[in-house]
Amino acid sequence: MKTNSKFFYYFISWTCIFICVADFFVTYELGEHFPNYSQMGDSISKLGSAISPVAFYTSTWWVFIGAVFILFGISFRKVYPENGKAVIFASWLIIIYGLGEGFGSGLFQANHIGDKLSLSCKIHDSLGGIGIAAILILPLALRKVFRRIEHPFMFHFSMVVLILGLTMFVLFTLAKISGFANNIFEVYFGLWQRLLTIVIYSNLVAIGIMMMKKLRVVS
Repeated sequence: MKTNSKFFYYFISWTCIFICVADFFVTYELGEHFPNYSQMGDSISKLGSAISPVAFYTSTWWVFIGAVFILFGISFRKVYPENGKAVIFASWLIIIYGLGEGFGSGLFQANHIGDKLSLSCKIHDSLGGIGIAAILILPLALRKVFRRIEHPFMFHFSMVVLILGLTMFVLFTLAKISGFANNIFEVYFGLWQRLLTIVIYSNLVAIGIMMMKKLRVVS
């Protein structure tokens, strides 16, 4: 592996880890500048909606992290070329997440027209949904990349991420269903979304650490 390429992959791995941690602080701080915004009750998407005073900064941040995730997905495939189709599939799942949750959320606002969703919001939700679906099945692909014999921690950690991710996704989905209005699911809508994000990001952080460990020993 060329020195320049190795440095780039190492840099992207570090950047991805930093982004995963920084995102919580950034969105929290943005929410503090949005009057009457509830960190536990409101969705993160609301920060980028037309009614948000921090919409521009939120959307710019989402596009930025989307670009980082896309580069991270490409780098993952380059660092583990020996894993063939499994790493290519996993790489695409990360890229799709970056496109959907990053670019999709950043470029299309979650706006409402009265009680109805705007076209922008429908695109926002659709692309975000595709991104979430991709990242939720990523652990299954990772179990093909990080085999139990060579990487026992990542092999088992991926299953933990899969279970926790699906659990948080179910809670997050229940909070969206009107029949569950005014109960704990809806009241803590923002909490379920943030917990889901923690699970997703913990998986990406673990991948980044594994990439850097390999890059240290690759000539």
